[in-house]
Amino acid sequence: MAAPPSAPDRPPRRLRRARPVETDFFLKGKTKEEIAARAAGAPAGRLGRPEDIADAIELLVSRKAQWISGQTLRANGGMA
Repeated sequence: MAAPPSAPDRPPRRLRRARPVETDFFLKGKTKEEIAARAAGAPAGRLGRPEDIADAIELLVSRKAQWISGQTLRANGGMA
């Protein structure tokens, strides 16, 4: 993903593999036991929340990330 033309001073960054996130899409068709097992299997001990992903995106588009270049951020709570 390249930086938009309006931001030529911003190096490209990418957010990939945001999972598992507690959304309707993820929860659909899963039992409470399946959901609990996925949460327990995560190093963070819980499912991700949409705001966790929003925080990662907010970091990448902020000036605080100006020295991050050509990296892929995996917002996955430590799951491989």
